[in-house]
Amino acid sequence: MYELMRTLPGRTLRYLRLARRYAVMMLPGMLVMLAAYGCLYAPRMRRLERRDLVSDRKRELVLALFLMYCGGMASLTLLPLEYADVLGILRRGLPDVPFFHVGKVSVTPMAKMFNDSFTFLANIFMFMPFGFFPALLWRRSRWYKALGLALLISENIECWQLFIGRTFDVDDLILNVTGAMLGWVLWVLLKRPRLTCRPRPAVEEVISAVVAGEEGSRRG
Repeated sequence: MYELMRTLPGRTLRYLRLARRYAVMMLPGMLVMLAAYGCLYAPRMRRLERRDLVSDRKRELVLALFLMYCGGMASLTLLPLEYADVLGILRRGLPDVPFFHVGKVSVTPMAKMFNDSFTFLANIFMFMPFGFFPALLWRRSRWYKALGLALLISENIECWQLFIGRTFDVDDLILNVTGAMLGWVLWVLLKRPRLTCRPRPAVEEVISAVVAGEEGSRRG
């Protein structure tokens, strides 16, 4: 495996290393959100039952994965880079850097947007789930809702990063929103699939379905 990695072109190898680093940085937040999903599962099911609603297994699986992704993005974007580097902390211990310290500001559009192709693509693709999954999982999705959600999330991330030694970058804001809108467009192109909660079937309907199934099996 190591020899294979050495034969890869330099840029591809760099991209793979960065992708692995990002994945490791996302892992703590993903585990936290998975635990939160598990703790809240039973209360959520009881609440849906009181409202005569059902969330099937496919929807719950997608919801769990999306929540884990949100937790991973929180780890990746809301922590100082020194604290988000899990492998670095495991090797060297906690960094000798204060958690809160002033970062930099870049408010010139497209000043550095095309300098690094990996960062350019990552800022787009990593925000696509924020446009796709809310439309898939919840009702009444509209393009302006996807746009507003993307702006809200990205703007808050950028403002927060200014206080943890990172950079408020207007280019990141533009690319993040673009990625979220592309995710929403992908949902539209897939003919607007939905995994929303559905009304719980009445007892009479369940009995009728069971009887119809038994009669069909006998005829078969």
